[in-house]
Amino acid sequence: MSPILLRFLPHGLVAVAVIGAYLWIDHRGYERATRDREFERQVTALMLTRAARDVEQNLGASMAKRDEEYAAQRRSIETVRTTHQSIITKEIGRDARLSDPALGITDELREALNAARRETGACAPTAAGGIRCALPAPDGTGREEHRRTDAGGL
Repeated sequence: MSPILLRFLPHGLVAVAVIGAYLWIDHRGYERATRDREFERQVTALMLTRAARDVEQNLGASMAKRDEEYAAQRRSIETVRTTHQSIITKEIGRDARLSDPALGITDELREALNAARRETGACAPTAAGGIRCALPAPDGTGREEHRRTDAGGL
C-alpha cells in the first residue's frame, strides 16, 4: 500500500463510520415516525367510530321519542275520529234529508262536525256556539306579520 493511502485510511474509516451512524439514526427516526403516524391514524379512527356511535344512539333515541309521540297522536286522532264518525254515520243514516243539499244538516250532525274541527286545533269555538277556523297567511307559514307604520316602525 502506498504511504499516502495509509495516511488517509484512518480518516476515511472515521468518515465512513460517521456517515453510517448518521444513516442508521436517520433510518431509526423514519421507523419511529411511521409507527407514530400509524398510532395517530388508529386513535383518530377510534375517536371517529365512537363519535359516530354516539350520533347513532342519539338519533335512535330521538327517532324512538318521535315515534312514540306520533303513535300517541295517531291513537288520539283515531279515538276522536271513531267517536265523531259514529255520530256522523248515525245521523246520516237516521235523517233522509241529508241526501238533499237544499235541506241542510241536523243540529247533532253540525255539532259533531264542529267538534271534529275543534279537535284538530285549527278552529276555536265562538260565543254563539259555532266555530271560527284560522286561515293560513298568504306566505304559507300560517303566521301574520304586524308592522308599525308610524315613525317608530320596525
